[in-house]
Amino acid sequence: MPNGNTLVFTGTNFYTVGYKATGSYREIAADKVVIDSATQATLTWDSGVPIFTKTDQTRDERANIVFQLENTNNFYKANNAKGTVRDFVNEFKMASSSKNLVCSFNGGCDFEMTGTAGVKTLFDNDPTKSFINVCEQKCVYDKAASTPTSIKCKLPAIPTTYSN
Repeated sequence: MPNGNTLVFTGTNFYTVGYKATGSYREIAADKVVIDSATQATLTWDSGVPIFTKTDQTRDERANIVFQLENTNNFYKANNAKGTVRDFVNEFKMASSSKNLVCSFNGGCDFEMTGTAGVKTLFDNDPTKSFINVCEQKCVYDKAASTPTSIKCKLPAIPTTYSN
């Protein structure tokens, strides 16, 4: 189950000695993987567990962990079974956004949207798929100013009849 920044992965016969572990969920690499025991590992994303919706549950996007024997090319990959990790939802819910924001058609003003932890993970991972549109123009994502629960961007310039 997700808990903000962590996802617990359970299974059997996890390698616990002499192996380095890496992991991902929805093809987004975890920042840290800790093998807790032979049956449990904890994956951590600094910017939150990747957001996914009920619709995403129908896709075959599983969590995985790779155990690589140190100083070799030998590895073991563990994929979660259907019906385990995929049975929860970490759906994005917007809590607030910049209110009473006034900006000229030249853009450049700061816009902020806050909500479910993990939204920054999506924006950091693939900004071509994760973005905010304002008047059919992409708001320029500010990675440094964003947090696991808050996305910040610069409003784009909006073409007008006068500017064309």
